[in-house]
Amino acid sequence: MKTIISKDELNKINPADLISYLKAKGWTQQKSVYNSLLIWTQKKTDNAQFEVLVPLETNFNDYTLRISDALNVLEIFEKRSAGSIYLNLINSSADVSGNEHLDVSMEWSLGRPLSCYIPNKVEFNKDFLPFIREAARTFKETKPIEEFELRGVVIRLESKDRKKSGEITVFGLLEGQQRKVSIKLEKSIYDIAIKAHQDGIPISCTGELKKQGNIYSLISPKNFILAENL
Repeated sequence: MKTIISKDELNKINPADLISYLKAKGWTQQKSVYNSLLIWTQKKTDNAQFEVLVPLETNFNDYTLRISDALNVLEIFEKRSAGSIYLNLINSSADVSGNEHLDVSMEWSLGRPLSCYIPNKVEFNKDFLPFIREAARTFKETKPIEEFELRGVVIRLESKDRKKSGEITVFGLLEGQQRKVSIKLEKSIYDIAIKAHQDGIPISCTGELKKQGNIYSLISPKNFILAENL
């Protein structure tokens, strides 16, 4: 009997988990389509070619349809139900914050004694965990991350004058999710990015990661290399 997975359940699968799953199963990334889909392929022993399209954004109108199509292809390829594959994907992204409580301990400086009693341990029950996670997320966004190593695939190239410089968009893992990051490159490095984009080779580079609204950018990139074994 075929497993029916609802739209709400399909929406729980994010692109990062699906990409990680495909990598672990030996699938190969080929190229991007209109900067919105990544194509992954694999052959069986009889040389039959299989193709999975991974949408890059969860807010696409056909996101759940694309995810459903991907599960159907994997079901045929792996010869097991889409339902069991779905459970593998969901379990891989399970929230580790499912604890019943969170303990926070503090130690005070001996050189600056307290003028009043302050407990050195505070316990938050699980009802507070969503607020703590949101506070942590907001705090991380208040300042750039220095020496951030970005790894991912080049999904967009843009240059008004290739003889001077160019700007690229890399689809890489940030904060547990696959996100788009823009990088401005000088000509010599931009040429490497062109090759990476044309051949579907992942890249690796280091720089200062900044976020403005929902836009990520990597400033002062260095150590820009092709990472074929990524």
